[in-house]
Amino acid sequence: MRATEVPVSSATVAQLVQEIGHPGSSVARIAQVVSADQGLAARVLALANSAAYGLARQVTAVDQAVALVGSNMVQTLAVAGAMRLLDGADGLPHARFHALQVACAARALAGRAGLNKSDAFAAGLLHDVGEILLWQRDPAAYAAAHATWPDAEAQLRGERAMFGTDHALAAREQLAGWHLPGAIVDAAADHHRPDVPFRDLSTAVIAAEELLDADVGWTPRVGVFDLEPDDAAVVRLEVSVQVAELTGLLLV
Repeated sequence: MRATEVPVSSATVAQLVQEIGHPGSSVARIAQVVSADQGLAARVLALANSAAYGLARQVTAVDQAVALVGSNMVQTLAVAGAMRLLDGADGLPHARFHALQVACAARALAGRAGLNKSDAFAAGLLHDVGEILLWQRDPAAYAAAHATWPDAEAQLRGERAMFGTDHALAAREQLAGWHLPGAIVDAAADHHRPDVPFRDLSTAVIAAEELLDADVGWTPRVGVFDLEPDDAAVVRLEVSVQVAELTGLLLV
């Protein structure tokens, strides 16, 4: 078993929340929490050594990896690991690959708009984590219904009928409870909001999904990030290369 196949403990998420919010928090103290969880340490090291960070030599020390990727990304990887997002959530096989695609595309768009690329990646990675939360309530029923929903609007209506909430609202509640940065929480909650041409993380995640959709490819919302229709294919190719690398590093 690879180290990245080891689940992240939900207790680690709680410890990270406490440590990151502590007035005396430091890279060394956060790294101590990460090092105690084999699954999280492996994921943080894998991401730090990805091409996205462009280092000339391999990072082997957890404290160096934590300093490189930042506390927000460490917390994001902890949440994703604890939720089993990166090992596929049985019954929602699309979830992990789609999460990485949107994460990489959101990061690419954020870079063009001067937004924090790490936060955009985190927002993209976690934007559909509410689906896993709802799936966990009734795995068979949710997976079966999910396969029948033709579009996002039908999905939201169906989720509300089944659970009294939808995956965007469920994500907001859970991620806020884990004290992730507000912009990341909002991006997960608002990724089905009406078209609004703002250069923020929420719009970056929505535009990333539109950019990746072969039937859409470019919209005025994608254009908000200074991406012309002729450039969209180039960015999609760059994203596909990044996703291929991260699939090998992070996915089980």
